[in-house]
Amino acid sequence: MMIGGDKEMINYLDPIFDSLAPGIGNPPRSPNRKSLDGTAEFGYLRCGSNGAGHFVKMVHNGIEYGITSCAQLMRPFPPSIFARLDL
Repeated sequence: MMIGGDKEMINYLDPIFDSLAPGIGNPPRSPNRKSLDGTAEFGYLRCGSNGAGHFVKMVHNGIEYGITSCAQLMRPFPPSIFARLDL
């Protein structure tokens, strides 16, 4: 969840967000992560003031849809064509 709003209100509503979020799960933590505080790895994040969460989610969706569109455009090509690329 990408949440926008006053810090005080987000802190007040934190138990609700925590219960709705998926949680950490079983994957190992990122080895190079410098800060372990915050709520991002629990599945929710305060993105800024009112409307910031919606904006961040729109940017995320745009990137995701772009990647999906590229994958769809590349489907007709045989996998061997990508083996020659140095990606």
